[in-house]
Amino acid sequence: MRLGGVFLHGLGDQPFDRLLSATKLTWLANNCDVIAIPPQLLPPGAFAPAVRAHPAFTPLLYLHASSNSEDSSAMGMVGDWQPAMKKWQLLGQNGKPVPYLAPKGHWMDYTLPAWEAFWKARAIRLMQQTGAQGVVAADLPIGNTYVPSHLLHYDGRADLIRATADFLRATYDRGYYLLAPSSAGFDLLVGQATLPIAGAASERNLRGRLWDEFYPEMDGCWAEGWVRPYWANAPLPEADWEVEMEAADRAAKSGQVFIADAAYRNTRELVYALASYLLVARRSSRFVFQPMPLAPGQAVDAGLDLSVFQNEIKRNSAWFNAPLGAAIQERHQVIGIGGGVWRRAFEFGAVYVNSSDGRTVTVDLAGGMRLPTGPVVHQVVLPPHSGAILLFIPQAPKPEKRP
Repeated sequence: MRLGGVFLHGLGDQPFDRLLSATKLTWLANNCDVIAIPPQLLPPGAFAPAVRAHPAFTPLLYLHASSNSEDSSAMGMVGDWQPAMKKWQLLGQNGKPVPYLAPKGHWMDYTLPAWEAFWKARAIRLMQQTGAQGVVAADLPIGNTYVPSHLLHYDGRADLIRATADFLRATYDRGYYLLAPSSAGFDLLVGQATLPIAGAASERNLRGRLWDEFYPEMDGCWAEGWVRPYWANAPLPEADWEVEMEAADRAAKSGQVFIADAAYRNTRELVYALASYLLVARRSSRFVFQPMPLAPGQAVDAGLDLSVFQNEIKRNSAWFNAPLGAAIQERHQVIGIGGGVWRRAFEFGAVYVNSSDGRTVTVDLAGGMRLPTGPVVHQVVLPPHSGAILLFIPQAPKPEKRP
């Protein structure tokens, strides 16, 4: 498992410490491949020592693409607020600024050239100050559910798609820094055919969707609701699951950043998310998994807290550290009792996923296999939206026959 994620809380050694501590940074660099943290929670030059020690470590900044604040400590803002920026605010149909969620905050006009240029310049400066290698851009127009869809200059989905494309084109700088936007809304259809993707595998279910439309303007994404969104009551339907899988597979093959946040309420749902991840994971990729546990009395986005993240990895260590070895196949379908399921073989085991919405499938194994938690099984029963991670049982060498 390659781990990583967006972290907004739990970065200090004590609960009241907001800034990322040296201890937590060391843990992140030792255990994660891609992370994103707001600049307000980072001391100057924070990432430089970790990158020197771990060249493959990819630290990013978490920044809001469509808002700014007069409060310099507001999380995820590019900052450097100036009174003249009030002319750059996002306007509702009544011609007045759309109210922000917190005092001193402002929604900014998505495609205003002055805002786009300012955002990019500030993002680059913040990266230089912290040692980050790129940006996770949150709250893009098409995925921003906090503002109305009908605005003065953006009237409906088509205008929001155009505004998102414009922002990505204006702020993207290939090879200079990594731009990994939030992919909320990317499953939507564009309304027209999309052009073939140069230098990347064509994925059947991504054609005509924003995944293909925006692909040339980004270096990956933050898939905040991958497989099972934390704000939903159930996993994604099978058709949507396939879209998310193809997006992750393409990113993994091309070396793009892909942060997959998957929610779960219990071990079965966790295994489904992990097995789905393992179907398309690549050993040398920047496709990482972020657990988003759902528990009573806990915020639904608690997985964005580094302390919660660490506890989940420790609590479910058998699943996160299953010694499967390298993948030796691409994912493919096999037939079980009741229908087909996805399978992928590894050096020391295999994973199965039933992504269907309604059928239960039983898979008889050729021999006994071991669950990462220890029990040996000879078949697996896979209800809808479930998975299995299985390990081969080493065979004892047969004694040699004496002549």
